[in-house]
Formats: sequence, C-alpha cells, structure tokens
Amino acid sequence: MQDNNHQVWKKLWKIKSIPRHIHFSGRILHEKLPRKNDLFKRGIRSDPLCVLCGEHNETISHLFMECHWSKQIWFASSLGVVFDSHESRYVPFHKWLEKNIIDVDEDIIVHVLALCYEIWCARNKKCFEGSDVDVTATIQKAQRSIVNFKSASTVLMETLSGGPILPISDVHWTFPFSYFKSRYKLNNFVIFFAFLCFFLE
Repeated sequence: MQDNNHQVWKKLWKIKSIPRHIHFSGRILHEKLPRKNDLFKRGIRSDPLCVLCGEHNETISHLFMECHWSKQIWFASSLGVVFDSHESRYVPFHKWLEKNIIDVDEDIIVHVLALCYEIWCARNKKCFEGSDVDVTATIQKAQRSIVNFKSASTVLMETLSGGPILPISDVHWTFPFSYFKSRYKLNNFVIFFAFLCFFLE
C-alpha cells in the first residue's frame, strides 16, 4: 500500500501536467474532496444526491465513474474509457486512478487528470450556479487546457534557452491607457516648466 503510494507520487511529480490537475488528483487519491454524501452523513443539512444525475448519492466513485453523465465524458473522450457496473462496484475510483497512474503512459495520465478536473468543475458549476454543462464542451475544455499548457511550456523553454520568441519587428510598446498617456505628457510639461523657472531666476 505504502509502496504503491510512493510510486504514484514519484510518477506524478515527474509528468508534465498542469499543477492544479496534479494537486486535484492528490485530493482524489486521499479521498479529500467534499462529497455531498459525506456532508449529509456528518449531520450537515444538504441533499446527498449527485447534482449531475440526481439519481444516486454523491461519492467520489459515483461522481467520476458511476454517474451516467461522467460515463459519457470518459467514453466520448479520446481515451474511450468504459466503466461497467461490475468494475465500479468492486474497485473504488481512487484505486482505479492510482493503478492507472502507475501503469499507463504520461500522455494518458495527463488526459485522465484533465478530465477528472473538468468533471469536478462541471459538478461545481451545476451545484453552485445551477448551470448545466455540455458533455462535448467539457471534453473540449479539458483538451484545450492540455494544449495551452504544452504551448506555454514550449515558450518558457525557448525563453530560458535564450531562443527568440518573436521577431523584433513584431514587438511594439503602447501606452496601456489614455489616462497614463495624458499624465505622462503633463509630467513632461511640469519638468520643462520647472527647468525654465530655474534658469530665468
């Protein structure tokens, strides 16, 4: 158990993924997400049902692998994951995630973490704003976050290695706001007037 935990975190900290996705995966692995079912069990007045389907109590396993909305996300994504009822009944989601982090390639792990994060964001949007989130839009958001992170990482590496990011001809500086521009001109006038008074004394 402890050896598995060591392998998981050793691999997680090495992969090139969005930091918040890695942090979020840690909360899943340690079962530290605020599930509605747990709040209900602790005596906090709340509806224990999953906000995405409204059919079963919200647990980590239900939210990420049993809920029919989440199942659509996994299946329609580039990973094509299918969770059957037998698997989810005997393997909790945090154990499934732990096993896959250890066994599969980095690119797959990055996609899994992105989907987990976006499922949670969709759940929160529905829970706190009452807004339905489209399955396709959720998958696209996860994919876009991966692409943007890789692009930003490439730019950062080029910057650190001293490589050019933009041609000099494409770099232009402009005043951020007209207020600052007018104030800049005013300051120049004040300085000129002060020098003029000094020399006329």
